[in-house]
Amino acid sequence: MSMRGALRRRILGGAIAGLAAAALMLGGSVSAVAEEPVPGTGSIRGVVTSETHGQPVEGVSVAAWSEDGSWASATTDAAGAYVLEGLAPSDYKVEFTEPPAPLVGEFYNGVHWSWEAQLVPVGAGEDVTGIDASLELGGSIEGRVTRDSDGAPVQSGIVQVSGSSGGHGSAFTDANGEYVISGLMPGEYRVEFLGDSGLAGEYFDGARSWVDAQLVVVNPGETTSGIDAGLAQGGSISGIVTREGDGSPVEGAYVHVVDQSGSAYSSAVTDEGGFYRVDSLVAGEYTVTFRPGVDDGLAVEYWDGVHSAGQATSVAVAPGEDSSGIDASLVEAATISGTVTRGSDGSPVEASVTVGGEYTTTDEHGNYSVRVAPGEYTVHFQPFDQSLLAEYWQDARAEADATRFSAGIGAQVTGIDAQLTSAAQITGTVSTGGVEIFEGSVSAWSGDEFGGMAWLNEDGTYTMYVAPGTYTIEAYATAREGALVTEYYESAVRRADATPITLAGDQTISGIDFTLERGADIRGALSAEGVAGGEVQAHVTAYRWSGEEWQAIQSILTGAGDYSFSGSFEDVQAGRLPAGTYTIGVQAEGFCDLYYGGATSLADAETFELSAGQTYSGIDVELSRECPSPGVSAGVPVIVGEPRMGQVLTVLPGDWGPSGVELHYQWLADGEPIPGAQSDILQVTGRLRGARISVVVTGTLAGHIPAEAASAVLAPVYAGPKRDVPVG
Repeated sequence: MSMRGALRRRILGGAIAGLAAAALMLGGSVSAVAEEPVPGTGSIRGVVTSETHGQPVEGVSVAAWSEDGSWASATTDAAGAYVLEGLAPSDYKVEFTEPPAPLVGEFYNGVHWSWEAQLVPVGAGEDVTGIDASLELGGSIEGRVTRDSDGAPVQSGIVQVSGSSGGHGSAFTDANGEYVISGLMPGEYRVEFLGDSGLAGEYFDGARSWVDAQLVVVNPGETTSGIDAGLAQGGSISGIVTREGDGSPVEGAYVHVVDQSGSAYSSAVTDEGGFYRVDSLVAGEYTVTFRPGVDDGLAVEYWDGVHSAGQATSVAVAPGEDSSGIDASLVEAATISGTVTRGSDGSPVEASVTVGGEYTTTDEHGNYSVRVAPGEYTVHFQPFDQSLLAEYWQDARAEADATRFSAGIGAQVTGIDAQLTSAAQITGTVSTGGVEIFEGSVSAWSGDEFGGMAWLNEDGTYTMYVAPGTYTIEAYATAREGALVTEYYESAVRRADATPITLAGDQTISGIDFTLERGADIRGALSAEGVAGGEVQAHVTAYRWSGEEWQAIQSILTGAGDYSFSGSFEDVQAGRLPAGTYTIGVQAEGFCDLYYGGATSLADAETFELSAGQTYSGIDVELSRECPSPGVSAGVPVIVGEPRMGQVLTVLPGDWGPSGVELHYQWLADGEPIPGAQSDILQVTGRLRGARISVVVTGTLAGHIPAEAASAVLAPVYAGPKRDVPVG
């Protein structure tokens, strides 16, 4: 049986299941709204209107639920009113769903994500009023689906859309191949077309995978038209799955096929005769996996008769053809078992156990058992208790150090046990100067390797568990008013500047505290001479002056067009750059390196001040393929010595750059070159008596524009005994 048919039934059943299915997903139970209020319970009521014209909206499903599982539902009447009764005292999230198109559902108060919803507290016997909703106008996507071969309409094809902001929807094509999906939140969507009758599915516009799909923009109150698809004839893969021991068919085995890119896949389930067919496949090469049911006692296999994806033989699929005979004869799985305990007292530990690609959990006694294909394995133990350290068998922190073992067909490998040790602890507090944190975490890094992470508690405290070692600690948080600057211990804005901490055994280190400040953002536009936006990719780096040097704080990869270091272009303060003096640099293959103000070097770049919480806009850059030559940086020449006949004058050229600059000298008398005087010293002779001496230094370097600098002019050359003569 094909999974495509199951998807079709799921879409049809979704409209029937409605709110009851959503309630079950949330851990509640399906029940009608109480006709008589239950003593000690409360209620929530309000009115739902349209944001566009303010009129009441009838038929909107309204549900409220709490974390303890209490919930109730209702539907708005002709006046847009609803009441949710029988609510146990608690804090509730209220959701408004299934409004008539083109309105869009939402959570209270005016948000579209569950975690952004404003909680509504309900006390015993309390009737909470005014929990209203003003539903915004959504948009629509429409188009037509045809056969690529002859342009005939595709009837009953499935079209699905999924948005980056969480919106989604689906529809069937009609007899003319046309479809409309309404009530979509404004935003960008990927559109997937699932054909029927052997047609291969695709994404808009002709993409084979979700990653490559062209985004479709939906605007409020508008219909985005012309989102069409011409579906090509697909191929199929079929075969029979049997048990190697006796040749009997294996029913209910899951057969999964994936193309060589890993992005296009499909599946089927074997019938009572062990037969399967995966249809509607785009032409190409596929890897086929056979996964038996949990209770079959058989091992996962890849075609042709191997037990790892890397050894699998690919299957070629051609349009309109069935690649048949892709069979599997499944062998008996090996069984790996053991016990996971706490090293300190031997008590059982709840943990996940991973062997190869198979996963299981321990029971209340710490025991586990997992079936795997024949092969060589390592075992990883991950405790649910964060105060214990994960490990590989035997007593290894890294897989490279784990003890490997072999498991043959039907083998019973026992005694693969683990005694887990206690972790070291890092505790502290993350404060924000009164800014409310939406979410935040603290993580530990050993070099570039991740060492552990802990979420912040409501009061900003945290406890993080790590293996013994040396770490740099990072604090990251987002406030409701905007982003915060990521900080490293101790008060560093770069990991390279962090103060490391070292923990031994199960040691606890306290007081690893952070104070996070409001972050800033830099925004602008990137363009390039003579190329379209998609043809250039550039690294834009924000440099901050430390007082001694420029430090790269953040780098982003962007194409031509608007860029932002926060990734957001909304009117919010969403950056994570710390306040300070900044410039930016841009590097793109095939173009000249460029710095703010058109400079060709970081040292010559223009700067600007960035304040906490500020969004600094208008930092625009145009890349060029014609690179101006960089210039030599000149020093300040100084003459040492007396302008007295018989003396020697020496020039100190100052600091010139970059490295490798060649210096050339020309001494002057009353502004005119002195013949032959082209070294860094000058013998003061009688013919220079009364002349005012100076020197010009020229710096040259291949590929650079030369620079020239002159010294100060000395007092006239004199004869006789030494006297006080001003120099410079």
